[in-house]
Amino acid sequence: MSNQIDNTTHFGFTDIPESEKAGRVQGVFGSVASKYDIMNDVMSVGIHRVWKDAMTTRNCPKISNSGIGRRC
Repeated sequence: MSNQIDNTTHFGFTDIPESEKAGRVQGVFGSVASKYDIMNDVMSVGIHRVWKDAMTTRNCPKISNSGIGRRC
């Protein structure tokens, strides 16, 4: 029997050792990354693209006299 107490944390509806959480979170993000924009399109009916364009336009000033485009 070990005297070491494993600290646990929540992952979904399961308690897991804290040392495993980062890997599991990375696994979830890795599994949805390729479909992330499609999921956003479906869930927001495309509105997230309007928001993203509006925020980029507002927060990323154009590079002056370069004709290249935005810095962001």
